[in-house]
Amino acid sequence: WAHYKGLYVHGNKVVLSYTVGARGVFEMPSLHGENVFIRNLHIAPGTSEIIMQVAQGTDAKPLDGSRNIVQIAGAKPNENVIAAAVLGDTGLWDLADGKNLRLRIPAATKAHRLRVLIWNGPANAVKDFAKAAATVQSEDEAPNLLKLTQGGKAQWAKTVETDIQAGLDLGPYATDTFQLPDDNPWKSWMRLGGFDFFKDNRRAAVCTWQGDVWIVEGLDLPKGKLTWRRIAAGMFQPLGLKIVNETIYVCCRDQITR
Repeated sequence: WAHYKGLYVHGNKVVLSYTVGARGVFEMPSLHGENVFIRNLHIAPGTSEIIMQVAQGTDAKPLDGSRNIVQIAGAKPNENVIAAAVLGDTGLWDLADGKNLRLRIPAATKAHRLRVLIWNGPANAVKDFAKAAATVQSEDEAPNLLKLTQGGKAQWAKTVETDIQAGLDLGPYATDTFQLPDDNPWKSWMRLGGFDFFKDNRRAAVCTWQGDVWIVEGLDLPKGKLTWRRIAAGMFQPLGLKIVNETIYVCCRDQITR
């Protein structure tokens, strides 16, 4: 029923993309202080309710009159409690069975933007979490996750130049050599797998066994320099690459990545 669609990297932030039923969800994790974990959520409109399981335990109960902050005890005696708060376009906490913290996000004709704060600690320190939730609500604006999916600054701004070595035109067969950027700032091992050309025939995208994707420019030049720009890293053995409508698709061992 839930389907993971991918992720977006924006600087040091990562936005996860998935669907629950027919509703799309963007989610970005963050941290307030040292021990308040935040799930920042953008939930698309939809005709069906979403139920979010937050925690399990015993004796689930609200902590404030508005029921925005709730807690649940550990399943074993003397275990820490888990407390949670919801801020923004709030859903409703469902504590009916006493064993689960569940957030009900109703059907809606417009997107929901909300934050779920989660804390774990001793029962006598829950008031500190309530203060932290109030601080987050008053000081921190909920991030615009849609904006963070539109791309940010390049992760690797530097480019690398290599030589074009023209072959000797002494017969019916000759080869030109394009030097690889083996000496690059990231010590990336340049074992190429797949490659394909953009429509201008001046540029190509290549992937490496180590998990990189690079764009190389200057392929139309008879001699001179090639310019290499690293645009992606960390993929699982990408050995196939295809450019479709000027969009790069990479075939990795675990998935096809766009």
